[in-house]
Amino acid sequence: MKVSTKDQFSLNFSIRGLALLTMYIYSDIYEYMYYFTFKKVMKSYSQDFNHTWEQYIGEVEFFEQIDDLFVQNCLHTEAKLINFKLELMLRFRIDDDPKETEDETVAQSNKITLVLKRQFKFPEQECLKLLNQDDDNVELIKGLIVGLKKDLNEIRLLIMKKN
Repeated sequence: MKVSTKDQFSLNFSIRGLALLTMYIYSDIYEYMYYFTFKKVMKSYSQDFNHTWEQYIGEVEFFEQIDDLFVQNCLHTEAKLINFKLELMLRFRIDDDPKETEDETVAQSNKITLVLKRQFKFPEQECLKLLNQDDDNVELIKGLIVGLKKDLNEIRLLIMKKN
């Protein structure tokens, strides 16, 4: 990730970029969930199950019935990401149109300010203390961070138990 010392901060681009990144993460989680759901079938029919998005399963109820702790963990993570993105869209009046978040400027900019980069170097909980605790938007982001870290720790435990 590039560090910028000259770029001006734009809340508009930052929020749209955050919404875009949230959807990228959601897509990755969906692909893992799809794989965990069909991993046994995929081995036998790999030629039929190589394009996750062409065979998209949008019904949450389908995945809720899968008796696999990895799938359930992914499902909880997906729900957190979707709720976060929807809340961002409501608060900042972002249209659900893909063009709204995939603006050329938003998609190409991956620079972060030097001040933010320094804050990321602190231990886990220390970096959250530096954020503006009185801002509702900060609380929304902190809630997502804490929730995703919880899901990550749970998946790590599942992996350790499996090995």
